[in-house]
Amino acid sequence: MPKSVFYKCTKKDIDEITKKIINILNSGASDALKFETYQGQGREKNDNFRNTYFLKKDEVVKDIIIKNLKSSDISDVQVDERLEQWRNGNLMYIYLMTASLSTDSVKYEKTDVYLKVELVEIKGNKKIVLVISLHAPERSMTRNYQRLK
Repeated sequence: MPKSVFYKCTKKDIDEITKKIINILNSGASDALKFETYQGQGREKNDNFRNTYFLKKDEVVKDIIIKNLKSSDISDVQVDERLEQWRNGNLMYIYLMTASLSTDSVKYEKTDVYLKVELVEIKGNKKIVLVISLHAPERSMTRNYQRLK
């Protein structure tokens, strides 16, 4: 289980990282958003959620994140302890976001979304947003921004 380092963060830290995530996604770069493709446990939750809410296109997901992600939605910050060299030690930012989503493209409802992302450096100092999880929360979650200094 990844180690939480949330208690080491400040509101300013979370404000800055949330702004970076949105700025990277707003950059217009075609590779600004990537999805974890590891076919292990839990990936089907992401696929099912994307299919249910018509989020198959990456541009649609990018737009949902840009329009709805707020610093105040932060739930936790954890250290990625995966064995892959390029990710080991990165911070994973976990948000409980609320977005207006539809299962039929007609009626939209406010829906809680569990979003886990990392900022990953590629090609020198270029950063991308790697989406690790995007699905309905599996358990009760809290937004913890107000607990930060």
